[in-house]
Amino acid sequence: MHDLSIGSLPLSGDAPRIAVPLFDDDPAGDVAAVRGLADLIELRIDCFARLDPAHVVEVVRRTKEAGAPPIIATVRWTAEGGKAPLADAERLALYAAVAPMVDALDVELASPIRDRVLALARAHACTGIASSHSFERMPAFDELESLVDQADECHAPILKVAAAAATLADVRRLLEFTLRHRDRGLVTIALGQVGALSRVFFPLAGSLFTFAHHRAASGPGQLPLAEMHAALGRYFPRA
Repeated sequence: MHDLSIGSLPLSGDAPRIAVPLFDDDPAGDVAAVRGLADLIELRIDCFARLDPAHVVEVVRRTKEAGAPPIIATVRWTAEGGKAPLADAERLALYAAVAPMVDALDVELASPIRDRVLALARAHACTGIASSHSFERMPAFDELESLVDQADECHAPILKVAAAAATLADVRRLLEFTLRHRDRGLVTIALGQVGALSRVFFPLAGSLFTFAHHRAASGPGQLPLAEMHAALGRYFPRA
């Protein structure tokens, strides 16, 4: 795997990182609350109360001024769980507004604006993340493999795959996929209660970072930040 980082944070499956989604209601207070526990902040812009670019830029500015760790900006597509029904042009405008200020841009692998967002990331020295979300089922293994091909074709440094797990067999399938591609630059999450163990143990297989929540879960099976930090500290002690 090529050396990967988000901002100043190096990424390695041997040193799992925690990302915490935050919103726009209390940037400084939220950063203060998660400091020392989270390695990355994901600003879920599609969940903001206001979505005009000026407001979004101001939230990013205040988040950075509060001493935030590296920031991932996400304007999630409604087809994959986004809250705000934004047109493609509106989403792209928000990504363009924040690209000079953040450390990574996360866009869906299947999104019509994927290539333009990844180009923005390259132009502003951000890390590009191409993500795929399947909330209804775990894709078959050949479908998972096709995601790698698509991410390679669009030159996405990181591929993130989040998929629902109804059984432990589903979790094992995503684990096998993670092990096979651990040198690619990969984040994998098995969604739901059955998949909760993936959030702690998939880093052992090479998943670069996991997600935890500060106030309310943004994904099925997401653990509270303090609980996740304690678990990773137990199973992956840091020097």
